[in-house]
Amino acid sequence: MKVNSICIVGGGSSGWMLARALTIHTPEVRVQLVSSPKIGTIGVGESTIPYMVDFIRDTLKFEEKDWMEKCAATYKSSIRFNNFTNSACPAYHPFFTQDFANGYEWAVKSALDPANTKLQDYNDMHLEIKSSESNKFSKDWEGKNLGYAYHLDAERFGNFCKENSPEVRHIIGTIKDTSLNNEGGIQSVTTEEGDTITADLFVDCSGFRAVLLGGVLKEPFNPLDSYLINNKAMASRMYYAEDKEKDLQPYTDCTALQNGWAWNTPLWDKIGTGYVYSDKFCSKESAEVEFREYLKDRFGEARANLADIFHINIRTGHYRNSWVKNCASLTLTSGFIEPLESTGLAITAGQIDMLIEVIKKGYSTELDRTRFNYKVSKNFEETKDFIATHYLNTGRGDSEYWRYVSDSIQPPSSLLATLEGLDTHTEGLHYFNTKSWEHILIGFKVPGRFTSKKSLKYGDSYLINLSDKDIEKTLESSTQYITNVTNYVRDIVDNMPSHYQYLKDTIYYEKK
Repeated sequence: MKVNSICIVGGGSSGWMLARALTIHTPEVRVQLVSSPKIGTIGVGESTIPYMVDFIRDTLKFEEKDWMEKCAATYKSSIRFNNFTNSACPAYHPFFTQDFANGYEWAVKSALDPANTKLQDYNDMHLEIKSSESNKFSKDWEGKNLGYAYHLDAERFGNFCKENSPEVRHIIGTIKDTSLNNEGGIQSVTTEEGDTITADLFVDCSGFRAVLLGGVLKEPFNPLDSYLINNKAMASRMYYAEDKEKDLQPYTDCTALQNGWAWNTPLWDKIGTGYVYSDKFCSKESAEVEFREYLKDRFGEARANLADIFHINIRTGHYRNSWVKNCASLTLTSGFIEPLESTGLAITAGQIDMLIEVIKKGYSTELDRTRFNYKVSKNFEETKDFIATHYLNTGRGDSEYWRYVSDSIQPPSSLLATLEGLDTHTEGLHYFNTKSWEHILIGFKVPGRFTSKKSLKYGDSYLINLSDKDIEKTLESSTQYITNVTNYVRDIVDNMPSHYQYLKDTIYYEKK
């Protein structure tokens, strides 16, 4: 199939990111985008993962100094998880460019001397975690590169892409009718306003409505709600207090509540916050009461009382195929995995990169479509497994929700395979490497690779086979290693600027 023209259906961040990428990498292709004046976009502050750093720079060709200020963007070194387990110490998922710490040493010490080895000791070894705890940030500190991603206003980012895609024909209208071609693909779409748009390739970016993929082409949907049960969300924005420097944290903060979890994503001008929960265990009204109590505890009653809250229905799963006939699709249309690990925009970006690779040729084949569908489904399934790991071993039993999560959800067989062969199974993962898995398995106390004397080696011997003398030497060596790395990381962080100051110095400075 030749691809000389493309019609994007949907004017949210996904649609306009694709439009921008097409104008940069396939300028010879005619691009049209249809957006409805009746349908809003979901955008209250988006948290991202490191994939987005390269995507924005290399695919969209935007420099941070140009786009971040326009989108109230801030930096992010990690994700913090509070109260997901019975440990008072939060778990972290930090982002890496250089790895200063060998967490295996901590695991060995923990297995041999659990009473004197704490999760905080593990956290203290990692630069991105310590800088997050201290509200400090620098992309480069004395030659040491910190891993990072962004917090950004997704709606403003979509608009920024739109403003920088003047070649795109923007049609404002609501899709009313669709005609099919002889092969059963999309021939054209017609809007209520009277426009008829034809194209070689249509890309459905209409969100959960999936106007073309699900509505017209009737592609089957694969739900994943047997593993990830949250199906509702509410969102709001909080104003900063006078001490903005304190609240402008360089991490996404996730806090487990009674029926789900709440997030905080600090943008430059406001703090995006919300609650993801399951209506199996509470009503919309009771969830809002719980969320407002959280806001009061977190931000104080005065700020919490000003919060306008809006509610969102979410659907976890993905379509069997994300590219059918001459209709491709992007997240949220192609699928969605709940936002606990901030994967929404990154999955979209990965899909855009795959599409651009095909469209550059000027045509698509069944092989292209099959590979796209395989990779998209694989990425959704891998993300599902990674996020499910955060729930399945919490040990919390203080509400019906957490008892159900702990006792009634059957772990996916694909997750079990990954846990049994961590190094080999994570080699080909798109978004989460072995180090990411290490942090979640240790932080959430998942039994296996990092907990058992039978699975941990020191040198050539498993810990369970060490003599008393060898145990003593191993503990001494591991303890010294942890101390050295902790001191090294602490010295770097002590001399870093605050996240707020770094942003003021590099992005939000007053322009002369």
